[in-house]
Amino acid sequence: MPTQQEQQLLDAIPKNKSIGNSALREHLSWDETTYWSVRNKLIDEGLLEKGRGRGGSVRRIESAAQSAPAALIPQRELQLYDKILKTIQTDWVRDYRSDAEIAEITAHQGRRETGGRWTRPDVTLATYSTYPYVPGKHFDVTTFEVKKHDALDITVVYEALSHRRAAHYSFVLAHIPEDAGPEDSESLEVIVEDIVSEASEHGIGVVIFSDPNNYETWEVRVEATRNDPDPADLNDFLASQVSSNFKDQIQRWFR
Repeated sequence: MPTQQEQQLLDAIPKNKSIGNSALREHLSWDETTYWSVRNKLIDEGLLEKGRGRGGSVRRIESAAQSAPAALIPQRELQLYDKILKTIQTDWVRDYRSDAEIAEITAHQGRRETGGRWTRPDVTLATYSTYPYVPGKHFDVTTFEVKKHDALDITVVYEALSHRRAAHYSFVLAHIPEDAGPEDSESLEVIVEDIVSEASEHGIGVVIFSDPNNYETWEVRVEATRNDPDPADLNDFLASQVSSNFKDQIQRWFR
């Protein structure tokens, strides 16, 4: 729940428009220290996003509850998300080693502004790990872009690549069911080979699976290369993409 000052700042921003920092501060008649403190807290809480323009600008982030349903996502792809999420939360994190993790579906955000085209991963995973011979606590964010076989093409690599700017690892998850016909299988393999080749050039991982519930059917065709995102980009990504519960869990890991 926003504080009185936070709500005052939010109410001063025009709906569906950006406003310059200077103009907003003058409208509120706040001193610089107060303005920047409140503004930055709202950004960290995922209620504001930074914009361009001289002196910078801000824009309200429409909440997922207020936004339209994710109608643009194919229904058959939507049906995969819960099953994929469960497998990531169990078998995937065991295979990739972590002490603690949190994952959620981040595709269901309607028309919410989250940074532009292709910036919403379908699933986002954060992990906390320690290693016996490596000092410190290690934090990683992994994003997953899901595609069914009938919508699979090379652009899925660029969708995953757009997430890589603010994530440590990015994967394509391609669903190719066992009941795909022989002709489909042959053409799909050509598409998959092109995707694997392009993904390898950009450090994107590629996983092919037939059953979202069964990790035994998940085949890693190419591993994702670890990226070192700018902490500010990673922070802004988490602020705008994941739930409050997700962000609270991250904070608890490092208290």
